[in-house]
Amino acid sequence: MTGYKDSIGQEWNFQILYDYSVRGQAYQGYRPFFGSTPNKRVARNIVAKFPEGSLVSVSYHPQKPGLSALIPGVNRFTISGLFAGPFLLVLAYVSWYFF
Repeated sequence: MTGYKDSIGQEWNFQILYDYSVRGQAYQGYRPFFGSTPNKRVARNIVAKFPEGSLVSVSYHPQKPGLSALIPGVNRFTISGLFAGPFLLVLAYVSWYFF
């Protein structure tokens, strides 16, 4: 279970658990997607899209079937984080060089 506090200090939790099988082997997963942890709005959307007890398709790594997610791909927050690091380094270098 993951605990969070929102911008007004209200605490909330987000937990997801799903069962799936690959070639007869049973697995359990907990990731809605790879990357950062969802904020409250995204978590609510995930819960609405995948209600408890529903049948879902699970994406998993072909060589490591225990590595899975409900939503394939990388979320936008992770992608933006990949670009933010190099951008900040360039900005720091330019600031250091010219000032």
